[in-house]
Amino acid sequence: MIHRAHLFALTALVTCSCWSGAGLAQSADSMYRQDQSQWVQSLRDRLVVKADFNSRTQAFTVQNSGFSPDIRPNVAAQTDLSINYRFLAIRFGYAADWLPGNGDDAEKGASRVRGVGVALLLPHWFHDFGYQRTRGYYLANTGEIDPAWNAGDPYRQFPDLVVTSLEGTSGYSFNPRFSVRALTLQTERQLKSAGSFIPRAVYRFYVVDDQTPLLTPTSRSQRSDNLELMVGAGYHYTFVWRESFFATAGVQAGVGYVFSRIVTRDQTGSVSTPQQNPVGRFDARLGCGYNGSRFFAGVIAQGDWTQFNQTGGIAVTREYRTIYHVFAGYRFGAPAGIRKLFDRLEEKGRTITKD
Repeated sequence: MIHRAHLFALTALVTCSCWSGAGLAQSADSMYRQDQSQWVQSLRDRLVVKADFNSRTQAFTVQNSGFSPDIRPNVAAQTDLSINYRFLAIRFGYAADWLPGNGDDAEKGASRVRGVGVALLLPHWFHDFGYQRTRGYYLANTGEIDPAWNAGDPYRQFPDLVVTSLEGTSGYSFNPRFSVRALTLQTERQLKSAGSFIPRAVYRFYVVDDQTPLLTPTSRSQRSDNLELMVGAGYHYTFVWRESFFATAGVQAGVGYVFSRIVTRDQTGSVSTPQQNPVGRFDARLGCGYNGSRFFAGVIAQGDWTQFNQTGGIAVTREYRTIYHVFAGYRFGAPAGIRKLFDRLEEKGRTITKD
């Protein structure tokens, strides 16, 4: 069962980390810039506008002794638009039909993806929070259960399958010469090659809900509510050439627990089954690009793989996401109003810390 105590403890931990980091942001930034100016260039007074075309999708497999369904959304690409300034980033994501690979609804069905996110990056601490909702999936290995199926035929589709996810990541970069902001927010530039050991915590609540109408007495549907809590660590490195060209790579592994509640529904009612299972996760990231004083662009390949054994060992659930990013952006001089607002926020945080 998903206990409120888990959510309360998690919320308290993240809130305390954010407040303490915000309170020290201004003074820490000043010391950071003075000591690391040869390695990292701060662009704290420039407003960043960024477009990221990516393949951020959620796919699932359930491995068992018989048929193992491979369920995917019909989304090949989506767009994230973000505005970043100093330590804060706000992004909006959507999957437009005109993007390549998103228009074959007759074969794979229609999928609708929407998402928003916010990131807070301090000199060492970083936090990222995101929400995503995907509706409409198809069975990628339809041919394994339908011998008459041929390439080009419509796949088996699940138009009422909805996956809603709230996910967060909190981490700490030990090496002040390695800039997480240069890779994610682009509010800094990595001028020399550097790497860092980075431990992190991942917390995710997601719902997989089959909303297919129950039209007959034999109809069934399921909903699963899942809370994942994981801790892990990894290493990330950025190689820099001539201060503006970069290549980056990183790996991360983690372990934790997933607390689930599975509800099976029919016309007569529903049955709820709680589960608690250990979970493992592995992430990898590889990319390159250009990061100039104003314009920046790059490509990144990122993958994460999560697995846990269901209670009783009846099946193995795997979720994998392979994400390709092609991004570009530009830095403008921040309007005076925005600069003053962030100055007040940093001053307020410094005052709260002193008190």
